[in-house]
Amino acid sequence: MIARDFTKTNLGTPPTSTYFQDKALQKLHQQTERRLIVTAQATVCVFCGMSPVKSPAHLAAAKAPAIYFHEHNISLIYGGWTTTPLMQQEQRTNETTTTTYEGREIAVPDENVYGKTMIVKDMHTRKQEMAKRFKEGGPGSGFVALSGGYGTPEELMEMTT
Repeated sequence: MIARDFTKTNLGTPPTSTYFQDKALQKLHQQTERRLIVTAQATVCVFCGMSPVKSPAHLAAAKAPAIYFHEHNISLIYGGWTTTPLMQQEQRTNETTTTTYEGREIAVPDENVYGKTMIVKDMHTRKQEMAKRFKEGGPGSGFVALSGGYGTPEELMEMTT
């Protein structure tokens, strides 16, 4: 039920019809219904440089959105390796496992610490996978670019075309 104080308006008394209240309740129900239908988690794909970051300002710029995404249950996907700014925020020593990829063993960050790691054959495949995850994401999904080299804006521009 929607209650309004009509004493402070020029109407003086509330309208006798419940039409306005019914419409407002119907609109509220539709909005609630839409929220319940949305089940996909928002996904943000982040492009950033792969070199270790030494600037505290750049590390802080990477940390702020990561914390926000975590607090709001937004899935965070980024490319690169353990030297990216996002990985540096959670860097731990010796928390890697090994896996076999194309006939050779490589170190992979521990999934319990860093989340799922997907190894792809090239940058094009990585961008395709990130675009796919973005499309599967719920409302609020998107792409973010942090400071990096020439590849960072190139990747972001490819996502927009």
